[in-house]
Amino acid sequence: DEILKKVTLITVVRDGSLDENQLKDFSQRVLSPYGESNVLTFSPIEVSSTEIRNKARSGEDFSSLVGEEVFSFIKAKGLYKDV
Repeated sequence: DEILKKVTLITVVRDGSLDENQLKDFSQRVLSPYGESNVLTFSPIEVSSTEIRNKARSGEDFSSLVGEEVFSFIKAKGLYKDV
């Protein structure tokens, strides 16, 4: 209980789960006694972490699969080169 009162809980609407209104209702009824909570709705992108690692390892462009900062970080650190 103590930890929950110090953080903001985030719940995410996913395909096949509760719709946004149901999740907001659940969040209000069940989570609000523990502190602040937010419901996020977004469209997930279909991307495979294996595909990203394989492309990085082989030197292929994978910039369209990740955000700009993530792409730059992976390139700068040389991640997945020796995996």
